[in-house]
Amino acid sequence: MKSCLCFICLLFCIPSVLLGQDRKQNSFFFVQLTDPQLGFYSQDGDFSREQEQMHVLIETINVLKPEFVVISGDLVHDKENEAQLDGFDALCDELNSDIPLYLVPGNHDVGNDMTVEGTQKFIRRYGSDRFVWRKKNCCVIGFNTSEIRSGDSKREEAEFRWIESQLAGSRKYEHIVLVGHHPFFVESVEEADSYHNIPCSVRKKYLDMFCRYGVDVVLSGHLHRCVQSYYGYLRLVSSGAAGRALGENKPGMMVVTILPEIVHTAFYEIGHLPRTINMFGR
Repeated sequence: MKSCLCFICLLFCIPSVLLGQDRKQNSFFFVQLTDPQLGFYSQDGDFSREQEQMHVLIETINVLKPEFVVISGDLVHDKENEAQLDGFDALCDELNSDIPLYLVPGNHDVGNDMTVEGTQKFIRRYGSDRFVWRKKNCCVIGFNTSEIRSGDSKREEAEFRWIESQLAGSRKYEHIVLVGHHPFFVESVEEADSYHNIPCSVRKKYLDMFCRYGVDVVLSGHLHRCVQSYYGYLRLVSSGAAGRALGENKPGMMVVTILPEIVHTAFYEIGHLPRTINMFGR
């Protein structure tokens, strides 16, 4: 009788162990920083305040050891200021070399005129204006929202087709996360065109595509404050800034945790930064 009970217990335990292993293998987190924008506080004078904040954030990231870090645009305030650019590069060098770093441009990195030359200059300096990360049953795609906002229909269409091709190649993944600089909208999908969003003329085209391919969440920055909105079941999350914050938020970073059943986002302000990420106790 005792051996029979042990066998029954074993039958119940094996699935639990296997599920636990699967959960551990397919759970991870990454960090999104956005708008460090060196030089914004002083309007292109000294950038020591942004630098100090980034030191704190990078120190925390090195302790946490995320799967990777993405900085979603506005790396500096003035893309022609070599001191700001060199200062940003020096900060990136502080990141543990074992942690991959991905960059996508913001309007301050390519220029508010969003010219082809601006994007090409960014690519020459940083290697690319896009990235794709596929691992652990998740695909993360970074793209250039300034190409979408450029007003050039050929450039916008090229960005659309590139994103679509990456989404088409990611159907087998349980979760898909997109990262850009500009939010598609702030409060309502019907809101008028502004400095803060993606133009109405193409906005729904992208959002409908994201829904069609089952995207979980679209991450952005640009607003320098935290905003969350929805388009159907699609979640859109704008992170507060790593540099100068606007609104009620203080500077900080977004931690994105990928679990088998959900993509979880949490913004941590400087002064309340985590020392560990508990992925299994939610």
